[in-house]
Amino acid sequence: INDEDWVLVTGIANPDPLLDFLKSQNKKLRHSKFPDHHNFSDRELKELSREPAILTTEKDYMRLRDKIPPEKLYYLPIEVDFLDSGDIEFEKRIESFINKKEV
Repeated sequence: INDEDWVLVTGIANPDPLLDFLKSQNKKLRHSKFPDHHNFSDRELKELSREPAILTTEKDYMRLRDKIPPEKLYYLPIEVDFLDSGDIEFEKRIESFINKKEV
């Protein structure tokens, strides 16, 4: 599938980081941008189903996977990385929250 056959479908608040990533990979996909948490209409789903290939976020994939033929739908996985030992601080906050709830 050529780049021009793909459509990027986003229903997220800020798709710019994703668009920047794709540009850095020399990918030039058409972009169908929807509002955050968009509920796709039957008409929109029908139009999207006509596309040869759809790339979306993992979040939107979960909402589209039962509505778009699976052979046409692909997603980029979401990964969270903490900076500067932020994972330790995050774990401390979670443990503190849990300990407060157990009392």
